[in-house]
Amino acid sequence: MANPTTQVSHATTGYDDNCFYWPLRSGSDAAKTYQTGQMIGKYSNGYAGDFDDATDDLVFLGIVDGHPVQVDSGDAAGAKLVRLRRPQFIEIQLASGTASKASHIGSTAYAYDAGKAALSGTTYANVIGYIKDVKGSGMPNSLTGTLLVVAPPAIDNIAGAGQLGANASVTDLTLTTNIVFDAASTGDANISIPDNQAAALTIKEGSNAYMTFVTTNSGEQISVNKTLAFPGTTGNNIVKLTDNLADALSVKEASTAYLTFITTNSAEAVVVAKPLALTNAATLAATGSAQGDAAAIVSQITYVSAADGTTGVVLPSATAGLIRIVYNLHASDGLKVYPASGDDINDGTTDAAVTIEGKTMAIFIALDSATWAAIYTANS
Repeated sequence: MANPTTQVSHATTGYDDNCFYWPLRSGSDAAKTYQTGQMIGKYSNGYAGDFDDATDDLVFLGIVDGHPVQVDSGDAAGAKLVRLRRPQFIEIQLASGTASKASHIGSTAYAYDAGKAALSGTTYANVIGYIKDVKGSGMPNSLTGTLLVVAPPAIDNIAGAGQLGANASVTDLTLTTNIVFDAASTGDANISIPDNQAAALTIKEGSNAYMTFVTTNSGEQISVNKTLAFPGTTGNNIVKLTDNLADALSVKEASTAYLTFITTNSAEAVVVAKPLALTNAATLAATGSAQGDAAAIVSQITYVSAADGTTGVVLPSATAGLIRIVYNLHASDGLKVYPASGDDINDGTTDAAVTIEGKTMAIFIALDSATWAAIYTANS
């Protein structure tokens, strides 16, 4: 290709030049004078104006450099330009309170108004940047002050400290600290992933996938590739279902349901659609001749040997819903089954045993904290 034979239109910016121009909002939006040194932000329509706490979703652009700019009520959007400086750090006064070197370095500074900052408590949480230093009258000896040194985020929404601004778009981002969603309003903190992809988002350690978000049309799902642990304390590990649904939660293999949770009002149920295998089984030898020395049942299913009409086993303390199945392995001799101390079986005498026949099974279901309901064949 031939080299240019006429003048080439071009523009350059020096390494030490951090100033630029931006079109201002219309006078009907804000007729005012933008003062030298005040903060300016980009509004959702692309024009610049006060960077304060009066409007949501502002992007910090810089501070007014040079002369103030007057926007009159009749000025159209973009009729006036403001010269801005984008410094590496900004010294800005706190609107109230004090900041501390011990606790606020690295924290977010928010716009209180176009000339002051706040540490928290703003309405829209418009971010000036991250606090690099705190200055006060006693500096450098004092650890507290009312003047913040703030590092603003880059205009492309990627801050030197690792901040992503509103609607940031990056290809690869390596973080060495926490991700904090500092949304001012409900619904403002979102992670958007592409539609109709087999792996729209994957959480990995190296090539080892932990969780995959599938957005394939009509096949949307979240695949959990590792064990899901609930490490909370008693009462804090909860899976909540939607109320009043015929199928609030289903456990399926393809379209085949295994377990369905029904939350329909007045008809709540858990439907088990496949055979339920109880694997907590053990063999136990009957012992003793009374409740106090009978062998203790600890498994859901217990196969009992050594029954001779006198020896026995004892159930655990009754807890509503608890189920125990007992099978007498002896061909002919009866097996005594006692409730735990203070409990009864079928509303019988407290602590009294029932005797089940040889080669038969008995089912015990705790009705409450004191009574077992029992289905069994009595020894004859």
